[in-house]
Amino acid sequence: MAKQQCGLCGKKGVKLVESHVIPRAFYRDITNPDRPFKLLSDDANVFPKTSRTGVYDRIVCIDCERLFGPWDDYVSGLLFRNIPDGKTGTNTDQLTLYYSNFDRHKLRMFFLSLLWRAHASDQDFFSAVDVGPHSASIAEALLTNDPNKAKEVDVLLTIFATEMTSGFLCPIRERNDYFNCYRFCFPGFSCLIKVDQRPFTGSWKHFGINNSDKIYLLVRSFQDSPEFAALREAALTVLRRGKDPWGRELEWTK
Repeated sequence: MAKQQCGLCGKKGVKLVESHVIPRAFYRDITNPDRPFKLLSDDANVFPKTSRTGVYDRIVCIDCERLFGPWDDYVSGLLFRNIPDGKTGTNTDQLTLYYSNFDRHKLRMFFLSLLWRAHASDQDFFSAVDVGPHSASIAEALLTNDPNKAKEVDVLLTIFATEMTSGFLCPIRERNDYFNCYRFCFPGFSCLIKVDQRPFTGSWKHFGINNSDKIYLLVRSFQDSPEFAALREAALTVLRRGKDPWGRELEWTK
């Protein structure tokens, strides 16, 4: 294989390794572990796919790939194998679950690495993620193991009360009056990653992972979430092509 340049450290003449953009542990289906995942996009130019192992890309050398492993392992263990310590609020006043015992450094480094990998990937599934000039500060944070090098990145976590068990929606870029961000959706969870010098404001400022006293998971119904609206749009996009959400030709189009 031809030698190339690492997208993270910039080292030239190295072999780029095949690695996950989203950790493999995130590709899980509680109801049927043997069922492949559906990878959906609301972009009409990106066709739906099925996958048992997730989306790979060759963007870093082996040394940089090894940086990601401890962060990936920590967060997949925290979110998918550990039970939250408690809850706050009610169903009428934003219900949240929380972890009081956590490693903030590893948590922040994971989401920085997730965002950078999605930005650096050429895979269509991540085409909406382009952090522009912020890529330099995020890369510096990863290479120096210092999340404060990219303070403009903060994260809100959501857990779905009604779980999306077997589908992945491509990351969505969002802009509002307060900040620019990307929304990543996983089975059972989603995260809103802010990439903006402006901090979280209002009630949200208490839930960002950078400074909160606990790690909070906002509890929402999947059917009432922005992720569900985007997933519905993705389904409509492929239906307009005469195919079902998994790319199979519909009977009435034959």
